[in-house]
Amino acid sequence: ILEQAGLARRAMGDMGGAAANFDALAEYAGELGRKEDEVKALAHLSTVLSWVDRERCLAAARRSMALSHDITNEPLRAHVRGCWGYWHVLFLSWGDDHMESLAAAVVAARTAGDHEMLGLHLARYSFLECLRSDYTAAIRTAEEAAQHGLKTNDAHSYLLAQYFEAWALLHAGRWGEMRRILDHGLEMAQRNQHTRWAVLFLLELGWLHEQSFDFETALQMCKQAYEQAKTIQHPYTELLGLILLGLAHIGLEHQDEAFRCLNEASE
Repeated sequence: ILEQAGLARRAMGDMGGAAANFDALAEYAGELGRKEDEVKALAHLSTVLSWVDRERCLAAARRSMALSHDITNEPLRAHVRGCWGYWHVLFLSWGDDHMESLAAAVVAARTAGDHEMLGLHLARYSFLECLRSDYTAAIRTAEEAAQHGLKTNDAHSYLLAQYFEAWALLHAGRWGEMRRILDHGLEMAQRNQHTRWAVLFLLELGWLHEQSFDFETALQMCKQAYEQAKTIQHPYTELLGLILLGLAHIGLEHQDEAFRCLNEASE
């Protein structure tokens, strides 16, 4: 019940409530000595905490890694290693070994026929492909991830895949396709009252306008998204918002405002 409640809250964007559910589940499984269930709960916990508390996310991920050494379920161990690889790249630093761990998690999930985990790991892997500037592969990977998200009714993995696909399409210069992805993602996020995803898609849309030299529209969109990001207290979104605001101000030749935004983002 706790797991299903946590997943439902994650899908609705209630990351604080989901974290409470998964935290309680991990504690309960630990008390019963059910290591696999505790590892699964901690993996879920790290995912929802990534939206609200970076340090607690990393602590949960480290705990799941440590406990995974005591279990024999190889697909679950691969899942945990893949999660840690993604968090390490996202929050700490790049490492080829972390990308390899995530690739291995994709293979393990595919072999096990676990479409839910496959969708999640493919979505995350597409972002790492973006970081390596392999945008064609990233788009292909994200498209497959989105298909698995739809198949399993996993709104979180689906929107994650859409977000990273839009990121790759922007850098690949396929802006018409990116705009269609963003319009759909925004509509879905707003319909489900998922403010965090709505803000992220709005920022990507602002980024598209900035790249198209429509700096005034970019500025308005990024201002709106940045204010919403501060309200929901999502540091990653606030940081991205400040950077994009700075770029929009540069385009409008507002040097002082651009310097303020970019300087704040660097602190």
